[in-house]
Amino acid sequence: MNEGCSACACGIQGACDKLYLPAYTVPGAIALVVILIILIVCVTRGVIKIRLRVLVSIWIAVALIFAGLVWVQTETAGDRTAKGVEYCRDSGAPNCEY
Repeated sequence: MNEGCSACACGIQGACDKLYLPAYTVPGAIALVVILIILIVCVTRGVIKIRLRVLVSIWIAVALIFAGLVWVQTETAGDRTAKGVEYCRDSGAPNCEY
């Protein structure tokens, strides 16, 4: 095995299939849950004058959009390796191996 190469770049079977979620996935999911709880409390106390069903429907639509963004931005280790190779080729650095 070459020194310094990732498991995917070194050809270890199945290593290129590892998924990397975007950095905003966990904070975004936490924010969505907190927002839902706050909205439900506001509706039950009468602060917001909208039906709970409509409010939850809008929240579900926003949550689905967020899930779609996470799905589109999720990368595999193979994608990251390919980007690294392309960056190395474009940089023209003599220490790049590909």
